[in-house]
Amino acid sequence: MAIGITPELSFSDRLRIELNNLFLGLALPFALFYLVYVTVGLRLTISYVITIGWIIILLIPLLLNHFKKYTAAKVYSIIVPLMGIVLVHLLHGWAMRLEPTYLHQVLLCFFFFQRRTAIIMCTLVLLTFAVVSLILLTFTPPFADRIIPVVPFVYFIFSVISSIIL
Repeated sequence: MAIGITPELSFSDRLRIELNNLFLGLALPFALFYLVYVTVGLRLTISYVITIGWIIILLIPLLLNHFKKYTAAKVYSIIVPLMGIVLVHLLHGWAMRLEPTYLHQVLLCFFFFQRRTAIIMCTLVLLTFAVVSLILLTFTPPFADRIIPVVPFVYFIFSVISSIIL
């Protein structure tokens, strides 16, 4: 996807922007597919809200790239989904099996940023995972018993497929 790509960008910057767009282009169909699944099968309001939230989260970096706010798009593509992952993890607990999504975020950090920034962002992701792990050791998540069986599988499959493609 060439959203926001201009000829005056360096090769490495173009590649990073294309990777960001590719990641978003992979994530959006997953979210849309799950929205159809929720609409046809589950009809749970909270699932609609979460899925539409993910779709909005995924569209914003594409808009930022379109308006040539490349750094903001890359940072947003790491930080905001990380906050969403943390929220889902804290609400549902370990049964969501979100560990691959944290590793996926680390991989994206190395794809999107130069070495120093990538290390800083990876450290942030790993520290976030450590804090979430400690929190989950001390309290029971409020929605631990309300996990839709297919959801952990969707998060896992998305992380694996997008990591392989990127």
